[in-house]
Parts: sequence; C-alpha cells; structure tokens
Amino acid sequence: MPSKETREIETLLKHVRLGSREHIQQLSQKWPIKYTIPAAAAILSHLSREKLPSSAAEFQHLTFAYACFTCITKALGVPPARYMNPTETPLWVMIRDAVDGIGSWLILCIEVLADQEDHEFELVQSIVFMTTSFFEKLLEVPELKHTLRSSSPMATFVAFFWKFTSPQSGLPFYVVERSLQPPSEAPQDHPHAESEEQPWDSDGLHTIIRRYTEKSEEGKKQLLLQLSDDGTPKSGAREFVRIASERAQRMVQLCNPDNSIWTSGNFIEAINMFTETLGDFLSVGDPAFLEAFRSHRMLKRIMSVVHAFIRHLDLETKSANLMVARMAVQALQKWTAIPGVAVTTTKAVSQLIQGGLLSVYLTLLIHNHSIRGTFERSCRDLGQWIINYSFYPSVHAAIMVALSRIDQKQLLELFERDEDHWSRRQWVVLSCPLFTLGRPGMQLLKGRGLGICDNLFHTDRADITTKKSDTERDSHFQACSGCHTVVYCSSLCQREDWERSRHRDDCTHLTKLYAQQMQNRSRLHSSTRLFQFAILQETYRRCMKDGVPDVIRRQVIHRNREPLDQLVISFNFIDSTGPPEHLPCLKSISEFWEGIKEKDTHDLGSFARALGLKRLEAMMDDFTKDNNIRLVEGRFKFRDQELYVLARLRIFRDEDGIETPEVATILGGTSANLG
Repeated sequence: MPSKETREIETLLKHVRLGSREHIQQLSQKWPIKYTIPAAAAILSHLSREKLPSSAAEFQHLTFAYACFTCITKALGVPPARYMNPTETPLWVMIRDAVDGIGSWLILCIEVLADQEDHEFELVQSIVFMTTSFFEKLLEVPELKHTLRSSSPMATFVAFFWKFTSPQSGLPFYVVERSLQPPSEAPQDHPHAESEEQPWDSDGLHTIIRRYTEKSEEGKKQLLLQLSDDGTPKSGAREFVRIASERAQRMVQLCNPDNSIWTSGNFIEAINMFTETLGDFLSVGDPAFLEAFRSHRMLKRIMSVVHAFIRHLDLETKSANLMVARMAVQALQKWTAIPGVAVTTTKAVSQLIQGGLLSVYLTLLIHNHSIRGTFERSCRDLGQWIINYSFYPSVHAAIMVALSRIDQKQLLELFERDEDHWSRRQWVVLSCPLFTLGRPGMQLLKGRGLGICDNLFHTDRADITTKKSDTERDSHFQACSGCHTVVYCSSLCQREDWERSRHRDDCTHLTKLYAQQMQNRSRLHSSTRLFQFAILQETYRRCMKDGVPDVIRRQVIHRNREPLDQLVISFNFIDSTGPPEHLPCLKSISEFWEGIKEKDTHDLGSFARALGLKRLEAMMDDFTKDNNIRLVEGRFKFRDQELYVLARLRIFRDEDGIETPEVATILGGTSANLG
C-alpha cells in the first residue's frame, strides 16, 4: 500500500497534469526530490507548442510559465543520484525532446515586452531575469548545449534579448537602470509581486549571449540568422555589430561614480563577457563579420568602455580591477592585427587611441597596485606597442590629439614621482619619440615630401642646400601609378628613373605585390614611407649632432673596418627602450649584403625583389661612388612583422669639410614588409 507521502505526491502531480497553476506553484516551492522524473514530466507536458495560449497579453500566462520554469530549474538542481532509476528516461533527454516547446514558451513570455512603453520597469526586469536565468540553467547542462544552439525558437529568444531596448530610455537594456527610475509598485500579478528577494544588481544578457555562442559555430550561425533582415550572414553580422556598438555606448553612459547599483565587480563581468563574445566571433574569421566589426568602429567603442570604467577607480583600487582592464586592452590589441578586414591595422590602432587608450595607459601607470612584476611588464609591453605604431602618420596624428586631452592632474601626479620610478620612465619613453621624431616627420609629410625623389639620377639638387629651409623646398611629388612604391618630384624624373635605374624591370613584380597587399589590406600608403623617411632623417640628425660620429669613427678605427662612407647606419624602432641617440648601429657593406641574403634561401631572392632589385643595386652603386651619400636603414613594427625601410641620405659639409648634421637630408629610398 502506498505511503501517505506517496499518495500526497501523486495527488499533487495529478492536479499539476491538469494545469492547476496553484499546484504548479506549490510544486515549485517544495520540490519532491525522489519524484523528480515524474514531476518534471508533468511540468514539461505543459511546455509544448500545442498548449501555447493564443496571446501573452494576460499576466497569468507569465506567472504560469514562471512557475513551470522554476520547477525545471529545481529539477536540474537535484543530483541524479538522489532520484534516478535505471528504468527511467534521463531528465536531460526529456528536456531535449521538449526544447522547441520550451523555446516557444520563452518567446511567448518575451512577447509581453513587445509593447514596452505600457509596462513598469520592475515587470520588464522580472521577465528578463525570469527567462534569461532559466535559459542559463539549461545551457549549464552539457548534453543540452547542441540542441539549444540548433533550435530555431531558442535562437529567436536569444536574438530578442541581444537587441532588446529599455522601455524608458529606448537604449540597450541594463538592469542598473533601476537606480535611474522613480520607485513604483510592481503589479500584483507579475511573477515577482510576492517575492521578498532583493532585485538583481548585475546584468545577465551578456552572459547568455556569451554562453550560447561560446566555441559554437552553430550558435553563432543561428544567432546571426535570426538577426538578419534578408537571411544572409552579412546582414546578420551588420546587425549584431550595430547592436554591440550601441551596447558599448550605453555601458559608457552607465559607468559613473553616482551609479551605486552597478558595482565595479558587475561592470568587470560585463566587460569580460562582452569582449569574450566578440573575440569568439572574430576567431572564426568570417569575412562578413570581420567587415561588419571594423565598419562600426567597434575598437573605439569598446576602448571607450574600458576608459569609462578605469577612470573612476580610486588609487587604492584592487589590482584585479586593473588587470581586467589591461586584459581587455590586450584583446583589443590582438584585434587590430586581424588581416583581411575592412580597414587597415593603422586605422584600427587609431580607433583605440581615439577611444582613450592613452588615458587608460596613464591611469594604469599612476595607480598603486600589488601585482608589481607582472603588471609592470604588462604596462611596458603596452607602452612599447603604442610607440611602435606611433611611427605611422595616421596613428601619430591621433596620438597628438589624444595627448592634448590627457588629464593634467594625473600627468602632474606622475611627474611628481622620483625620476627613476618605472612608471615615470615609461611615460617619458612613450612621449620622447612622439615629440622629438614624430613632429618633424609630420612637418615633412605635410610638405608633401619636401623634395624627396626616388630618381637616383636626379643630380640637380639645388632645392636641397644649407641655405634653404624645409618649407622652402619643392613640396610636390607623385607616386608610380603601377606599383605605388616610388615617388618622384616630376614626370621628367619618373621617365628618367624608368629607363636609367631600370624601374621598369622592378615595376611588374612590385605591382603584383601591391595587388596582393591591397587584397589582404596590408598595403601601406606612400605617406607612411615618407613619414618613416622623415623619422630616419630626424634620428640621423639628432644622433650625429649628439656626438655619435666620434663613436662611429672609434669603432671604424678599432675594428679596422671600411671607411665611414662605406658603412650603413641602422636604426631599430621596434624594441627600443631608450632615447633615439642610443639606437644607431653600424653595418659594413658586406654585412649589409649578407643581411639581405639571409632573408632568402638563395642570394638576393624574394626580399631583394620586394625592395626592387634594380633600385637596390643602383642605390648601392651610388652609395659607393659619392662620399656625401649615406645609407640608413630602419625597422618598424607592423602587426607581427617588420617594415624594412632603406633610405639614401645626403650630408652637407661646411667650409672646413666638417659635416653639418642638422641639414642632412633624405633623398629617397625603398621599403618592404618583412614576412
């Protein structure tokens, strides 16, 4: 004979199967652990498409659904060992078979939010958390993940919340908006009317998006399909990124010291979920998503989020908060190097600068933190990364604008520290090349090259003398229309270079390289090469003026090497940690040629051809014949590669035959991307 407990449970489940909301709520409040399977089966029988009401306009449908969702959540929280019978169907199998029905009920609940303006914020909040928390519980079951991600109703549900906007602001919804709303009483018949629990103080939307799409191409595909307005991945990607952009902007608005609801911990979680979700999408390498990602200036928007978060931290903030911000910046750095996207890497870095990267860097430097070794190395790496890209004109221009907006109080605080303090040194190392090299470089670039001409036989250099200032020189240049790698001061020089230095022999190969680089978005504009020519010119001038020639002469004499005029001066702008005068090193002609050969498996192969083999030979010939010509080479960072620049530089001497380094002038040169 069944026990009293068994009879009571059977009676309760009988009423549950009949759809009694009162008994379903009773079941959710006191879940019968031993009867988990039959109780779950009774609940799931109601979460089917056949039993969907025609409308969700009445709140009773929400409370019924909420009670059912609560029951399934309780069932999932019971260890199988407490109830499982070998003859019974596993709980996850029952849920799997009912997934489309469950998804349809979730959609029915969120349809209440379609007419958003008619509902109180508390009701909207309750529906959001009722459904998202239940969906998150389902995602925690490993056996259900694939089914959930391939279910169209579930994808529709996830897509709805990704694009859901607040009833009050019309902007992406965040539960922290509760603190911005006047207090009001929730309707008595909404799901949480009788609950004494405190309202949530974190946001779960980013969490379900992250967990739904995490390492799942199916989940990503389904989500983008639901967001698409024409059924194509491109349209879905554009919509996903557009909404992500709006969410980033809303996060910036809500991150302020007066918002006591969204704590730093909540914000950290949102940043982590946000960046991890985008990073997971980007890792797939879908061209449609990559194009959409860059076209919406997402790097700038996400950096603005990090900036808004970190600027409100107090000086004694936890090191964990700083590391989260630094990790988010590291993710953004990684995203700038993705090849084959809609804009170039330098434009992507400029977006980070515009979004507040320098302010974030300064804030990282001035904060007190306990993770000294790891954090210092991380900051140094970030500073060096910024320096590397400062040698590209668009990035340099963005940095100079950003420096004018730096918090002067923070900067003063930094410079009140001891001169040898690592954080102060880091800022000096960052700013030194910007002002000492970048500014003169931009002046030359704005002057359209100031007489630079790649025609090696342009011997009439009356426009470059010690009597003429930079602004007085010819400022016109034009690039080769085929390869775009050489510039000339006139059509006459272009024709002469075509014939005498045999550019026509190089141009065909260089044009093919140009087409490849344009296709994978790795092509650098001629202005970049001119800017880097200017960096080399200014670095040479400063090094020679600061006494480096004496050091060079001693090295030549001591090592019994070739005369000074037969040496190539090399500058490395990739891993420099000191001021420019510490950068130069010397290479003999033989060392230079060996270095070129080492980059190929055979003598003067692909690397030499990328530089322009005929031009390279002509430059070397001119260098060895004219003792007023120097060869300077520089290496600049670009993604995970190096941009190699080789330039011809003319020196001028006074009446006593002594070089006047302040007027040493770049004539032209060549460059190639080192793979």
